[in-house]
Amino acid sequence: MLSCHGAEVELVKMLEEKGYLSQREAQEILQLDNVRVEPAGKHTQEMVVSALFQFQYNYIQFDNQGGTNPATRNNFLLRRVYLGIDGKLGDGFGAIIMPNLGDGKVRLDHAYLYKQIENPDINLFAGFRKVRFNLEQYSSTGRLRTIERSIVAGYWGNDTGTEDEVPEGTEANGDLGFAAQHMGLFGHYKVDDLLSMELSIVNGYSDQLPSNSFQNKLGIYYQLNTSWDFAESEDEVLNLTLGVNTGFQPSGNSFWQPTSNGNAVGAGVPPAVQIGNSNGSANSFGLNPYFLLEWDDFILTGEFIINWIEHGRLYDQAQFAAAATMPTSGQAVPYGFIITPSYRFAEDFEFVFRYAYLDTDQRGALVDSTTPNSGGAGGRTFFDSAQSFYGGFN
Repeated sequence: MLSCHGAEVELVKMLEEKGYLSQREAQEILQLDNVRVEPAGKHTQEMVVSALFQFQYNYIQFDNQGGTNPATRNNFLLRRVYLGIDGKLGDGFGAIIMPNLGDGKVRLDHAYLYKQIENPDINLFAGFRKVRFNLEQYSSTGRLRTIERSIVAGYWGNDTGTEDEVPEGTEANGDLGFAAQHMGLFGHYKVDDLLSMELSIVNGYSDQLPSNSFQNKLGIYYQLNTSWDFAESEDEVLNLTLGVNTGFQPSGNSFWQPTSNGNAVGAGVPPAVQIGNSNGSANSFGLNPYFLLEWDDFILTGEFIINWIEHGRLYDQAQFAAAATMPTSGQAVPYGFIITPSYRFAEDFEFVFRYAYLDTDQRGALVDSTTPNSGGAGGRTFFDSAQSFYGGFN
């Protein structure tokens, strides 16, 4: 039963062409019933209301191999509660507001104005939204084939950019926040059926507003994407998408305070929050090539992510002992990769697997900032590398 109106059909087709939706996902959306809300404002032509509600149960047990184990997590939670409003103002103009009310917190997931231009095919955005970096992180939460994003996506930027109680990239957790939401200007240009690109000029730090005087520089992100259709018949699906994302944040690491495993070190050392390189800007540059292969009921995605982070490494005891004052930490080059195959063996059933590997190059990652609801697992212990395996059934 096809109940989408003309404007929605065109939007779904556009999202499919730009690679936001697979061909199969687009067909599923077009067959869904939808809800229309008539706006009261005289300038608003249409309002589209969307929602995502994710209730789940978590059981997480830890094995610290001889060390102290954190408490086992055994609880129900509202993992995500999204409520989105898209107000269409006519002539291609509109505004989207989407808060996230999950886990009993109120966080802003997206809030931006947009302008759609048909010829040339350009979409412009101004406000708070995800930058185009890390394919898994950028993918819509409602369209994930896995129930959670990987440890790699958690390290480069969590679901909302403020998923944890403190912003990414701060002294508290070490996450990069590089692929999180940013405030700024965004433009997407579809050159033709094969090639598209996106350019973003945003705050050089992941958050809505800067936290100190070193976070007042603008960053830039650029994406290049090409998609090829090799299907030989109408009932066959064989698409290959290749892309590369790049980004530069001139103050993306300006508030990281890399102490020895998050603790003060040495005799007479001030508290850990007073140690680090926060009295100057520190750059962060990222590169993210990826691919997406769709072959009938089989989907395979893969991506590699690497960042060069100025003053990004943790201190160790020897470095601090040899310095009369705060030492300068070295450049960190963390990298990670994600491989996610899935196979739909019946109309409504699908198996999915994912492997993710993360190497922080001595910058460190915390369990609780890369694994949702882990509840401060391991205290302030940073891990230099990690890997994860995921098996699921949809």
